[in-house]
Amino acid sequence: MRILPPYDSWDNIQELTRMPFGRDIYDIDISPDGKYLSAAMSEIDGTVRLVRMETVALLQGDNAFEVLYQFDKTGPANFVHSADSRYLFGTAYQTGVSNVFRYDTKTQSMEAVTNCETGYFRPIPVPMDSLIVFRYGSDGFTPIMIADTTLEDVNAVQYLGNAVVEKHPVVKEWKLGPPTSVNLDSLITYRGEYHIFRSMGINSLYPVAHYYKDHTAIGARLNFMDPVGLNGGFLTATVSPFGDLPDDEVLHAKVKYRTWPWTFAATYNLSDFYDFFGPTKRSYKGWSGAFDYDNYLIADKPRFLEYSLGAAHYGGLERSPFYQNVAATFDNYTLLHAELRYRRLRRSIGAVDSEKGIKWNAAYGGNFVNDRFYSSLRGRFDLGIALPVDHSSIWWRNYGGYSFGDRDDSFANFYFGGFGNNYVDHGSIKRYRDFDSFAGLELNEFSGTNYLKSIVELTLPPRRFRRFGVPAVYLTWLRPAVFVSGIVGNLGDGTYQHEAVNLGAQIDLHLVFYSGLQSTLSIGYASAWWDSARPSSEFMLSLKIL
Repeated sequence: MRILPPYDSWDNIQELTRMPFGRDIYDIDISPDGKYLSAAMSEIDGTVRLVRMETVALLQGDNAFEVLYQFDKTGPANFVHSADSRYLFGTAYQTGVSNVFRYDTKTQSMEAVTNCETGYFRPIPVPMDSLIVFRYGSDGFTPIMIADTTLEDVNAVQYLGNAVVEKHPVVKEWKLGPPTSVNLDSLITYRGEYHIFRSMGINSLYPVAHYYKDHTAIGARLNFMDPVGLNGGFLTATVSPFGDLPDDEVLHAKVKYRTWPWTFAATYNLSDFYDFFGPTKRSYKGWSGAFDYDNYLIADKPRFLEYSLGAAHYGGLERSPFYQNVAATFDNYTLLHAELRYRRLRRSIGAVDSEKGIKWNAAYGGNFVNDRFYSSLRGRFDLGIALPVDHSSIWWRNYGGYSFGDRDDSFANFYFGGFGNNYVDHGSIKRYRDFDSFAGLELNEFSGTNYLKSIVELTLPPRRFRRFGVPAVYLTWLRPAVFVSGIVGNLGDGTYQHEAVNLGAQIDLHLVFYSGLQSTLSIGYASAWWDSARPSSEFMLSLKIL
């Protein structure tokens, strides 16, 4: 049992150990007899020491310290006292990896306890001359027990950087001076209030190529932002000079501006680069204006609860702005929306996706169409459970929605179908998880003013590769997943109710181009059965860039 001096404010240890600017202490521990407080101390010049202070003097306001050991190229971590207060056990990267070291306060010497290749962390002394440590390996951290014995010969791993220094000593001169040598006042160019609008400027301007319906559009994109990134946006303008488009569809434009938590956007005959690589199309005739407000109620990783509010108006429509194969019942449409989203997802070391947790959202839509206002509701709930096999899990994803509009109004229906990925894409990889996707059917083929949908998904462990490819392009991992889905539309309406099920699989291959550009190649296949119709199948091939 630890014996501490009587004091009512041990919780205020930060005040007792306050250090001057440039000096900091961390990993504090108090000896079992209560006489000493030990800590790692770092200086602004990079010096790191193991120090201790007398608790009686410290409680009287004297934070003088005794240097126990000074480390050369690394710093101490998690040094704690033994039960008899004689030793301090901790870790340091003296050998290139984290090994356990023991400081003897009687002999005033630092001794190595381990000499491993992967790393030991957070030693805890226990009876029988043993230590509990966390060993790092390919499967993460594993607690093990090791003997409290010292080593005479400790070999360091080879530092390739140090080998370069030995071969080319000139690199020793290629270093920056200490921060204290910089006169910060001489670098100040302006003092005063920061104005995000006045400070905003052009970041970049470059040509772009888009696709609109079946026509190529060429133009430029202008990006603008303030220096610290508090607000900014872009303006894209293109024209379709070739083909037989009507005069009012030759020009295309989109502008977007964001100043957190607000986003404003407007479009005119929207065109899109990824429409070159269908089948999913985003371009459509007409104009729109929208704003959104997004913020967090909880942002405590891994828990996030966020909400969004917004409104949008669309005019001059030929088709639905959300579903490419659905003709617009009316050419003007106003939407009000509110959504609440929650997620608490976890993954283990080595995972490529979330392995367990919950995720849900609830959305409301207020639709104003042809002088009539009606509401719609939509929700989702995902539950994931990790399986005993590393990096594999099973997910149950559920969706539901209800619209109070007429069945004959295209804006009052929900539409489903397809994987949703383009051949070259920039959106989410596993698009079959989206509420409006249903792999195996044609895009927007299934519809209803209400729906219930459920997916059971099994994600299998990724297969990692050490050498698969060439330096210009190589494969780092492959991950398969299988899923089965069911959906019911127009539930409760005997005449129009219909059902569909599907069975599919998707394999994702993570690629790296030129050492830094990461992409994912996805291959998927699914078959769907809809009412009494013959089964339909879909093959998906998609490369997500960057």
